[in-house]
Amino acid sequence: MKNDVIVAVDPIKTVQEMDTALFKVLIEGTEPDWTQLMWLHNGKELLPPASNRIKPSDGRKILTITSVVKADEGMYRCGLTMPDGRYHFADFELKVEKGDSSDLLVPVQNPVRAMHSSSATLAVKTSLKSVPPSAFTWIRNNQYIDAANNPKYSFVNYKKGLVVRDIEDADAGVYTAQMMYGKVHVRADIELLINTVDVEIRPENSPIQTVVGQTATFLVTIDSVVKVPWKSVNWYKLDKAGKRVQQLTPPSGRFKTPENRRKLVIQNVEAADEGFYEVEVDHKGSVVFCQGGTPSAGQQVGELSVNCKSSRGTVLLG
Repeated sequence: MKNDVIVAVDPIKTVQEMDTALFKVLIEGTEPDWTQLMWLHNGKELLPPASNRIKPSDGRKILTITSVVKADEGMYRCGLTMPDGRYHFADFELKVEKGDSSDLLVPVQNPVRAMHSSSATLAVKTSLKSVPPSAFTWIRNNQYIDAANNPKYSFVNYKKGLVVRDIEDADAGVYTAQMMYGKVHVRADIELLINTVDVEIRPENSPIQTVVGQTATFLVTIDSVVKVPWKSVNWYKLDKAGKRVQQLTPPSGRFKTPENRRKLVIQNVEAADEGFYEVEVDHKGSVVFCQGGTPSAGQQVGELSVNCKSSRGTVLLG
């Protein structure tokens, strides 16, 4: 029975995706017990609480839908069952327009790079609040990942993160995070890349030309999956044969290595400073250095170009 016992306030709502919709009814006469009110969407009961997005309040006279999605669109009804069995209701219509729903589920980082035998964490984030862990699943090669029975995987951050252990070539590829939360069903892909080079040394300003008495500065960029500490970086002076004749770290005298040893500064340049210099990174068992010649097995060579034949920095004195 539809009459003035229960009245819809603003019965037609139009909102954009990710906005909030609020429905409210007014009750005439004796205030009913909250158990006498029930909300429905397209004929199906919204059993309280329907989700953390869809909540009744004020004795169920108000229904609030946060982070609205297209699936929320349709007809809503607030039904009132009287003690004598009579039934009254008020109807609402919700229209949902296209909005910005791109942040419903997004990768924290994509792609994710990792080294062989290491671990990597793939993670997503959502704009929805208080989403339970049960809403998240992870998919790999069209199969759900069962972390409880596979020691290679584990879930973190309420299942918004997936840890992949003991990484090998077969682990590379796309992983899919899925969130199914009420009427929200979204996915996000994250690609896992396996790095074959742990550390890369990239020169920024070689060769250098200067004069006696001036300051010369070599600058390199060191890229790595894991941060390289300054203690892992060493600079050397080489002779004409390419052999190390002087270690310049720890720095002393005219030689300085600021910015976590990413720079080699030679103060008051002398004629004897002319020649080649080398930087080496000894990082987690991998030795990477800038030098000429053919690399030995297992070594990665960063190039500091000098006449296209050498990978060492030079100081040319005029």
